[in-house]
Amino acid sequence: MKSKQVAIIGCEPLNQPNFREGKANTTGRGILAKRVLAFKGFHPKVHWPIKDPKDLPTHKDCDGIIFSGSATNLTDDGQPTGSIKRILDFIRETHGKIPMLGICFGHQAIAMAFGSEVVRFMPDPGQGAELGFAPIKLTSEGKKDVLLQGLGDNPQALFAHLCYVKTIPEDGEILASGISTPIQGLKIGEATYGVQFHPEYTGDTVRQILLLYKDFLSRILSRDTRIVLRIDERTDDKVLENFLNIL
Repeated sequence: MKSKQVAIIGCEPLNQPNFREGKANTTGRGILAKRVLAFKGFHPKVHWPIKDPKDLPTHKDCDGIIFSGSATNLTDDGQPTGSIKRILDFIRETHGKIPMLGICFGHQAIAMAFGSEVVRFMPDPGQGAELGFAPIKLTSEGKKDVLLQGLGDNPQALFAHLCYVKTIPEDGEILASGISTPIQGLKIGEATYGVQFHPEYTGDTVRQILLLYKDFLSRILSRDTRIVLRIDERTDDKVLENFLNIL
Protein backbone atom coordinates (compact mmCIF):
# COMPACT_ATOMS: atom_id res chain seq x y z
CA MET A 1 0.00 0.00 0.00
CA LYS A 2 1.30 3.43 -0.94
CA SER A 3 2.28 5.67 1.98
CA LYS A 4 0.14 8.73 2.59
CA GLN A 5 2.05 11.98 2.25
CA VAL A 6 1.85 14.42 5.17
CA ALA A 7 3.17 17.97 4.71
CA ILE A 8 4.65 19.49 7.88
CA ILE A 9 4.57 23.30 7.64
CA GLY A 10 7.29 24.62 9.94
CA CYS A 11 6.03 27.84 11.53
CA GLU A 12 9.19 28.35 13.58
CA PRO A 13 11.46 31.41 13.36
CA LEU A 14 14.90 31.21 11.83
CA ASN A 15 16.63 31.35 15.21
CA GLN A 16 14.47 28.96 17.24
CA PRO A 17 16.61 26.78 19.57
CA ASN A 18 16.73 23.02 19.06
CA PHE A 19 15.45 20.35 21.45
CA ARG A 20 17.20 17.23 22.62
CA GLU A 21 15.42 14.01 21.56
CA GLY A 22 17.35 10.98 22.76
CA LYS A 23 20.91 11.38 21.45
CA ALA A 24 20.03 13.87 18.73
CA ASN A 25 19.23 17.56 18.54
CA THR A 26 16.07 18.36 16.63
CA THR A 27 13.47 21.07 16.06
CA GLY A 28 9.79 21.26 16.89
CA ARG A 29 8.96 20.52 13.26
CA GLY A 30 11.46 17.64 13.40
CA ILE A 31 9.73 16.18 16.45
CA LEU A 32 6.41 16.41 14.64
CA ALA A 33 7.82 14.66 11.56
CA LYS A 34 9.29 11.93 13.76
CA ARG A 35 5.92 11.33 15.44
CA VAL A 36 4.15 11.08 12.05
CA LEU A 37 6.79 8.66 10.74
CA ALA A 38 6.20 6.40 13.74
CA PHE A 39 2.74 5.57 12.38
CA LYS A 40 2.92 2.93 9.67
CA GLY A 41 1.87 4.08 6.23
CA PHE A 42 2.63 7.80 6.57
CA HIS A 43 5.51 9.77 5.07
CA PRO A 44 6.17 13.30 6.41
CA LYS A 45 7.83 16.05 4.39
CA VAL A 46 8.93 19.21 6.20
CA HIS A 47 8.48 22.60 4.52
CA TRP A 48 10.66 25.26 6.21
CA PRO A 49 11.52 28.09 6.12
CA ILE A 50 8.59 29.68 4.30
CA LYS A 51 10.35 32.47 2.43
CA ASP A 52 8.44 32.20 -0.83
CA PRO A 53 5.08 30.73 -1.99
CA LYS A 54 7.00 27.93 -3.73
CA ASP A 55 8.17 26.75 -0.30
CA LEU A 56 4.62 25.60 0.41
CA PRO A 57 3.06 22.44 -1.05
CA THR A 58 -0.15 22.30 -3.05
CA HIS A 59 -3.11 20.22 -1.94
CA LYS A 60 -2.27 17.87 -4.83
CA ASP A 61 1.16 17.10 -3.37
CA CYS A 62 -0.02 15.51 -0.13
CA ASP A 63 -2.87 13.80 1.69
CA GLY A 64 -2.87 16.03 4.77
CA ILE A 65 -1.16 19.10 6.24
CA ILE A 66 0.03 19.83 9.80
CA PHE A 67 1.14 23.31 10.92
CA SER A 68 3.71 23.26 13.72
CA GLY A 69 4.13 25.31 16.85
CA SER A 70 6.62 28.16 17.13
CA ALA A 71 8.73 30.04 19.64
CA THR A 72 7.34 33.28 18.21
CA ASN A 73 3.80 34.58 18.26
CA LEU A 74 1.76 35.76 15.30
CA THR A 75 2.70 39.37 15.95
CA ASP A 76 6.38 38.79 16.85
CA ASP A 77 9.52 39.44 14.85
CA GLY A 78 11.82 36.55 13.96
CA GLN A 79 9.85 34.89 11.17
CA PRO A 80 11.18 35.12 7.61
CA THR A 81 9.77 38.32 6.10
CA GLY A 82 6.23 37.77 4.86
CA SER A 83 6.06 34.12 5.95
CA ILE A 84 3.09 34.58 8.30
CA LYS A 85 1.04 36.24 5.56
CA ARG A 86 1.98 33.44 3.16
CA ILE A 87 0.91 30.82 5.71
CA LEU A 88 -2.42 32.58 6.38
CA ASP A 89 -3.10 32.94 2.65
CA PHE A 90 -2.18 29.28 2.13
CA ILE A 91 -4.61 28.18 4.86
CA ARG A 92 -7.47 30.09 3.25
CA GLU A 93 -6.61 28.81 -0.24
CA THR A 94 -6.26 25.17 0.89
CA HIS A 95 -9.24 25.02 3.25
CA GLY A 96 -11.80 22.43 2.16
CA LYS A 97 -9.46 20.77 -0.33
CA ILE A 98 -7.46 18.62 2.09
CA PRO A 99 -7.50 17.86 5.86
CA MET A 100 -5.42 20.32 7.91
CA LEU A 101 -4.36 20.38 11.56
CA GLY A 102 -2.80 23.36 13.34
CA ILE A 103 -0.89 22.81 16.59
CA CYS A 104 -0.40 25.70 19.06
CA PHE A 105 0.92 28.50 16.76
CA GLY A 106 -0.61 26.56 13.85
CA HIS A 107 -3.96 26.46 15.67
CA GLN A 108 -3.83 30.22 16.15
CA ALA A 109 -2.84 30.75 12.51
CA ILE A 110 -5.83 28.74 11.26
CA ALA A 111 -8.17 30.71 13.52
CA MET A 112 -6.67 34.07 12.49
CA ALA A 113 -6.87 33.13 8.79
CA PHE A 114 -10.65 32.97 9.19
CA GLY A 115 -11.07 36.15 11.20
CA SER A 116 -10.53 35.07 14.81
CA GLU A 117 -8.87 37.35 17.33
CA VAL A 118 -5.60 36.00 18.74
CA VAL A 119 -4.43 37.75 21.91
CA ARG A 120 -1.63 37.48 24.44
CA PHE A 121 -2.19 36.45 28.04
CA MET A 122 -2.41 39.28 30.53
CA PRO A 123 1.09 40.34 31.66
CA ASP A 124 0.11 40.06 35.33
CA PRO A 125 2.15 37.53 37.32
CA GLY A 126 0.63 34.07 37.05
CA GLN A 127 -1.36 34.92 33.92
CA GLY A 128 1.43 35.27 31.39
CA ALA A 129 1.47 31.76 29.93
CA GLU A 130 -0.01 28.28 30.02
CA LEU A 131 2.68 25.65 30.52
CA GLY A 132 2.70 21.96 31.33
CA PHE A 133 -0.31 19.67 31.71
CA ALA A 134 -3.75 21.16 32.31
CA PRO A 135 -7.29 19.79 32.03
CA ILE A 136 -9.44 20.44 28.98
CA LYS A 137 -13.18 20.00 28.57
CA LEU A 138 -14.67 18.61 25.40
CA THR A 139 -17.77 20.34 24.09
CA SER A 140 -20.74 18.34 22.83
CA GLU A 141 -19.34 18.77 19.30
CA GLY A 142 -15.88 17.71 20.49
CA LYS A 143 -17.20 14.52 22.08
CA LYS A 144 -18.66 13.50 18.72
CA ASP A 145 -15.74 14.52 16.51
CA VAL A 146 -13.27 11.89 15.33
CA LEU A 147 -10.28 14.15 16.11
CA LEU A 148 -10.87 13.90 19.87
CA GLN A 149 -12.02 10.30 20.09
CA GLY A 150 -10.35 8.27 22.84
CA LEU A 151 -9.34 11.22 25.03
CA GLY A 152 -11.56 10.04 27.88
CA ASP A 153 -13.89 11.88 30.24
CA ASN A 154 -11.25 14.05 31.96
CA PRO A 155 -8.47 14.64 29.43
CA GLN A 156 -5.22 16.35 30.35
CA ALA A 157 -3.31 18.15 27.60
CA LEU A 158 0.26 19.42 27.31
CA PHE A 159 0.61 23.17 26.76
CA ALA A 160 3.36 25.69 26.07
CA HIS A 161 1.97 29.01 24.81
CA LEU A 162 1.81 32.75 25.51
CA CYS A 163 -1.11 33.65 23.20
CA TYR A 164 -4.53 32.14 22.63
CA VAL A 165 -7.54 32.22 20.31
CA LYS A 166 -10.13 34.53 21.85
CA THR A 167 -12.99 34.25 19.34
CA ILE A 168 -14.24 31.44 17.13
CA PRO A 169 -14.51 32.00 13.35
CA GLU A 170 -18.02 32.59 12.04
CA ASP A 171 -18.26 29.10 10.52
CA GLY A 172 -16.21 27.38 13.21
CA GLU A 173 -17.05 25.05 16.08
CA ILE A 174 -15.37 24.91 19.49
CA LEU A 175 -14.33 21.32 20.18
CA ALA A 176 -12.56 21.85 23.51
CA SER A 177 -12.19 24.57 26.12
CA GLY A 178 -9.99 25.06 29.15
CA ILE A 179 -9.55 26.88 32.42
CA SER A 180 -7.17 29.53 31.08
CA THR A 181 -8.43 29.89 27.53
CA PRO A 182 -11.90 29.49 25.97
CA ILE A 183 -10.86 27.70 22.76
CA GLN A 184 -8.46 24.78 23.13
CA GLY A 185 -9.70 22.97 20.03
CA LEU A 186 -11.66 24.10 16.97
CA LYS A 187 -12.98 22.88 13.64
CA ILE A 188 -13.83 24.82 10.49
CA GLY A 189 -15.71 23.05 7.73
CA GLU A 190 -15.27 19.32 7.25
CA ALA A 191 -11.62 18.78 8.15
CA THR A 192 -9.76 21.96 9.09
CA TYR A 193 -8.72 21.60 12.75
CA GLY A 194 -6.72 23.42 15.38
CA VAL A 195 -5.60 22.40 18.87
CA GLN A 196 -3.86 24.74 21.30
CA PHE A 197 -2.05 21.92 23.07
CA HIS A 198 0.93 19.84 21.87
CA PRO A 199 0.04 16.19 21.12
CA GLU A 200 3.50 15.72 19.61
CA TYR A 201 5.53 16.93 22.60
CA THR A 202 6.66 14.98 25.63
CA GLY A 203 6.94 16.33 29.15
CA ASP A 204 10.70 16.51 28.61
CA THR A 205 10.21 18.80 25.59
CA VAL A 206 8.32 21.28 27.73
CA ARG A 207 10.92 20.93 30.48
CA GLN A 208 13.56 22.02 27.95
CA ILE A 209 11.38 24.97 26.94
CA LEU A 210 11.20 26.03 30.59
CA LEU A 211 14.98 25.92 30.87
CA LEU A 212 15.55 27.75 27.58
CA TYR A 213 13.23 30.60 28.51
CA LYS A 214 13.53 30.57 32.31
CA ASP A 215 14.64 34.23 32.57
CA PHE A 216 11.74 35.43 30.42
CA LEU A 217 9.21 33.18 32.18
CA SER A 218 10.36 34.37 35.60
CA ARG A 219 9.18 37.86 34.62
CA ILE A 220 5.68 36.84 33.53
CA LEU A 221 4.85 34.07 36.00
CA SER A 222 4.35 34.36 39.74
CA ARG A 223 6.97 32.65 41.89
CA ASP A 224 4.45 30.11 43.19
CA THR A 225 3.28 29.01 39.73
CA ARG A 226 3.01 25.23 39.63
CA ILE A 227 3.85 23.53 36.33
CA VAL A 228 2.80 19.89 36.00
CA LEU A 229 4.86 17.70 33.65
CA ARG A 230 3.57 14.22 34.60
CA ILE A 231 2.65 12.20 31.52
CA ASP A 232 1.39 8.92 32.99
CA GLU A 233 -2.28 9.75 32.41
CA ARG A 234 -2.10 11.84 29.23
CA THR A 235 -4.46 11.09 26.35
CA ASP A 236 -4.02 14.23 24.24
CA ASP A 237 -1.33 12.51 22.16
CA LYS A 238 -4.17 10.47 20.64
CA VAL A 239 -5.10 13.56 18.57
CA LEU A 240 -2.20 13.11 16.14
CA GLU A 241 -3.14 9.49 15.43
CA ASN A 242 -6.81 10.47 15.04
CA PHE A 243 -5.92 13.15 12.49
CA LEU A 244 -3.78 10.77 10.45
CA ASN A 245 -6.65 8.28 10.40
CA ILE A 246 -8.82 10.94 8.75
CA LEU A 247 -6.50 11.05 5.72
